[in-house]
Amino acid sequence: MTELADSLQENPLNTNITIVLQKWGLNADYRLQRWYENKDNNSKVHIVILKDEGLLITNRTQFNTVMEDLNTKYIEDEMTATLKLGELYLAPYEKAVLSSLEFIVEELYSEEEEELVSYNKNTVTTNSRSRLDVVVPVNDRSYAKGINKTKRRIRIKGDPSNTIYDSVVIDFSMIASASIAAENDMPCIRLFNAVMFHNPFHYPKLLMKRLEDFTNFFKRLWLPYYVFREIQYGLVYLNTLGKGDSPYITPKGIIDSDYKCARIQTSSFAMEYGSSSTQQLNTFLVGPFINSKSVEEEIEQLIEWSKDENRKDGFYGLYDWIKSQKSVTLIILGSTTILDDKTMKKIMDGMELTIKEMKDMSVLVSLSDRNIKTFNLMKNNYISLIENERFKLLEGFVPQKALMSFENIEIFISHCGGNSIYEALYFGKMVIGMPYALDHFKIATSLIDFQVGIPLYTEILDKNNDKVWNATSIVEAIKTLAYSDRKGSPINYKKRAKRAKTLMTSAGGVKRATQIIEMISDIEGDLSWTEVGQHLSCAENDDI
Repeated sequence: MTELADSLQENPLNTNITIVLQKWGLNADYRLQRWYENKDNNSKVHIVILKDEGLLITNRTQFNTVMEDLNTKYIEDEMTATLKLGELYLAPYEKAVLSSLEFIVEELYSEEEEELVSYNKNTVTTNSRSRLDVVVPVNDRSYAKGINKTKRRIRIKGDPSNTIYDSVVIDFSMIASASIAAENDMPCIRLFNAVMFHNPFHYPKLLMKRLEDFTNFFKRLWLPYYVFREIQYGLVYLNTLGKGDSPYITPKGIIDSDYKCARIQTSSFAMEYGSSSTQQLNTFLVGPFINSKSVEEEIEQLIEWSKDENRKDGFYGLYDWIKSQKSVTLIILGSTTILDDKTMKKIMDGMELTIKEMKDMSVLVSLSDRNIKTFNLMKNNYISLIENERFKLLEGFVPQKALMSFENIEIFISHCGGNSIYEALYFGKMVIGMPYALDHFKIATSLIDFQVGIPLYTEILDKNNDKVWNATSIVEAIKTLAYSDRKGSPINYKKRAKRAKTLMTSAGGVKRATQIIEMISDIEGDLSWTEVGQHLSCAENDDI
């Protein structure tokens, strides 16, 4: 989202871009903090911090605790864990977002009408006898009764700038927001960075992990079960946000959002199944939101940190160290992944074995603040590894795109978060998957189908199974990828990764996404031209 906002503000016609998030979300990108503090006077991007009232999760620590609890209680059923996450965090968060918004509705009448319909509403402006603007909550449907033509725009309650927005860009998890936008014909663009949600009768994507789930006849017999389970996810939102006389979400809105909202998928063709979903004309596969400007800024930041001898987090001397290595395996497991003692030991044993058996391979490990504490408890067992000149350990936040930009970083060990995997493929890296939760297991399985990497395991029950994966299997996976271009190798992972890079970088990325958003805004969200038998000239609103 940050990359997209940065790109959108380059268009002189865009006067204001506002991001609504919780305060702890500012840590996701350094630009968010700069925009929030108004450090860039020329920026068009503004940050609105969501109030914590009614939210069960208000900081990163609470989120990590909930994730750890869900993955412990529902280790045998990742779908149930997803449903619980929706109840505890996603649905309440979305309700808070929607409560902070309101519609500005233009009631449009023909010249022949002699009387205006009056409403007991908060009137903003009255421009002429054929137009009256009213302010209503986004879940208030009563204003539409008896009105022939309306145009809806949106604003944030209490926004000092009083900016009125013509279109909305929504994260794929914000199901109710997309429902409201679709019901009200509001120009809407949904961003998908992993799973592409839509009508489960069309394509139940959450639970269908493998290509054979679609191609194998006997596997397809499970389709009714998958559809039933995914409908349960929608019911979580209906039970939380769909109650009362003015619900935030309706079944009709959910269905409408599948074709009334433009959908941008950040995977491009490198990691998406060729399903009917991705072939819908309102779906655009653009690849990861990466541009050279942000990568250059991260590299400059990395160089600066590398020169700071006072840093104690492993970055001092890192830039020169990476450039001096022949080949590097990079490990970043995400900020929400929590490693227990057993898993940490297997990883570090695997890195020690890798350096011992592969003389040309170096290892760069990044651990979050929480995981570094776990490692420090066993640190004395890995003194020889820490002191090895081919090993580096980083603590806390890392400029991931800057690290990915190095050609000699060839292998990426990841928790299989969507953004991380797509960034890795964008830079042509081979991937070793260590899925942690939610959609990570589906993405890990995709590594096999698309032959761009090797998951150590693909089932949640195998996450702690020593027989399925251990230190030896880690080093064997690294060897398989590193030597895959040798004669006799069954799969040339290096070649496949290069192919994925070409597909990713050629899809258009954030610039293409910006063009799509501006196009949808210009045509006022009219996607009738994407429906079979329709054309742009048949749009219902052409006469407005």
